[in-house]
Amino acid sequence: MAPPQVAGHPLEIVQFHAWRMKEPVSGRRYTVVEIQSRSGDAGYGEGGPATAAEIVEARAATSGRRVTEWESIRARLAQMPAMEAAVNNAMLDLLARSRKIPIYQFLGGPTRFKARLLARLEGADEVAAAGPLERAKRQGFRAFTMPALQRDAMIPKIERLTGGSVAAKRIAVLGLAFKPETDDMRDAPSVDIIKGLVDRGATVVAFDPVAKTEAEKLLPMIEYAANEYDAAMGADALVFVTEWNQFRALDMNRIRESMAVPRIADLRNIYTPADMREMGFEYVGVGR
Repeated sequence: MAPPQVAGHPLEIVQFHAWRMKEPVSGRRYTVVEIQSRSGDAGYGEGGPATAAEIVEARAATSGRRVTEWESIRARLAQMPAMEAAVNNAMLDLLARSRKIPIYQFLGGPTRFKARLLARLEGADEVAAAGPLERAKRQGFRAFTMPALQRDAMIPKIERLTGGSVAAKRIAVLGLAFKPETDDMRDAPSVDIIKGLVDRGATVVAFDPVAKTEAEKLLPMIEYAANEYDAAMGADALVFVTEWNQFRALDMNRIRESMAVPRIADLRNIYTPADMREMGFEYVGVGR
């Protein structure tokens, strides 16, 4: 094992924090890691559930090392895959930041961890999380804006829209992928939201332009529609979860006429509330 390099380098890791977390709706457990370099840059990463002893070992493995020493750090963490993943993602995030390389905007990896962590530490609901998330977006974190706790607040929002309960209601969901232009379902908000709706007795029918095959592996219990209009047919509420551009150009009159009850939960604020209400929809957005 190579000894740590001489201290004092800007990329030397001087702080290590880890949080063991659980999403209330899905029950999913995971670990979020924050590392900070001597220069003041911070990186964030996520892995599976880790034990307290593994977190202690990861802290020891990174303390005093440079971010560029990831091969030796990963080797030390090889028997702890959850911490290896979290620490590796955090080091990648920190290194990209320190070199002013905006890869974290596009990888879909470390990007979402910062936004989630900010909301976890600074806000327990969508209103309290709005400030931290806005700061994250100003810093360039564009790929993920709905943290775990904010996701969980979406279920009651949809329930209120449908009269207090989604039981025996048909809910149409548009957008399943983690973000537009991909079929990536890893950590997609749709999974927790849909599972929460199904657990509460709703029938869910969903449409995504490209993510159906991947979504079926995670959400086999729901129906899949061929297009947006088929999804909306007979629905008691329509929920926008991913902001695909094609969703911005829907024939909303056709959508309204096909629904059992014209209600929209726009979790991506795709549409203007006044326009939707003028067209006859009951409409709720996020932070509006």
